[in-house]
Amino acid sequence: MQAQLIDIQEFMAHLKAEGLVIVRGDELENVKQHRLNALRAKLLKRNALTYKEVLSLELLPVSSKQSLQRWIENGKIKPLETYETAKGVRMIMTSALRRLGYTE
Repeated sequence: MQAQLIDIQEFMAHLKAEGLVIVRGDELENVKQHRLNALRAKLLKRNALTYKEVLSLELLPVSSKQSLQRWIENGKIKPLETYETAKGVRMIMTSALRRLGYTE
């Protein structure tokens, strides 16, 4: 099977037309991490976060709502640092995250 060559100028024009760029994988990871850090900083200004927000922001070394619940039951997160809204949404106070040192 013969390798088919394409013109580099045509390839670059196609990428540009589609709004695509070629980057190294570690640069892409840096961008993702920067966006995550910016979102964390924004949300940590609030008084409380939902369990889902805490998990999606990767603020604690847990990966499930059950693990968060165990942290509360075991006393790592104090019961007074959590509450449930009138709509039934469970929240964790950001002061608990700061106390545990997971806000950096």
